[in-house]
Amino acid sequence: MIKIKCLIIDDDVESVKRLEEILQKLEDVEIKSHSTNASLNIDENILKETDIVFLAIEMSGKDGFEIIEALRSRNYFPVFVFISPHKQYAIKAIKYAIFDYLLKPIDFNELKACLKRYISLNPDTKTISIRNCKICDVLSNREKEVLSYIIQGYTSREISKKLFISLSTINFHRHNILEKTNSKNFSELSFKISEGENIPIQYRLN
Repeated sequence: MIKIKCLIIDDDVESVKRLEEILQKLEDVEIKSHSTNASLNIDENILKETDIVFLAIEMSGKDGFEIIEALRSRNYFPVFVFISPHKQYAIKAIKYAIFDYLLKPIDFNELKACLKRYISLNPDTKTISIRNCKICDVLSNREKEVLSYIIQGYTSREISKKLFISLSTINFHRHNILEKTNSKNFSELSFKISEGENIPIQYRLN
């Protein structure tokens, strides 16, 4: 069984402990690490392998939104799930293309539903990091974000909904990605990335 690899970032130690206890009850989940420091001093190998980041919003230092921007700027595009005792950030979370928003204290059934939905959308539960892919250096951060969704098997329409940008804009990015990487199609580009990352291709590409 391929497990969902999770990372927890929250400066509330008790909250981290509770979430870890719940996640450990689920056999299809692997906790890669946790951090109670929002400085993002996290091992890059852990970031590279992470599928889901459970992320608090209000923290000392960087807040959850700043952490998302920092990780995406470093070419890491895992799925983000906010964990917060407050509802007031929900609208802003949507604009950041957050996968889910769980209220503290975390409810076991809600967490299970979140993971079930993730598995249904990501049957291979495998995230490719394009950080070390030299061919992707020519892409903008937005193009890298679109590419990360394409590699995971999302259609242009699905990516459009996730990123809250028009379908025509997604198709424009798709064209630019192929042109900039000198690739005929995304199967060829995915192969180039897999060579750079030294991992097998397991994805439905559109």
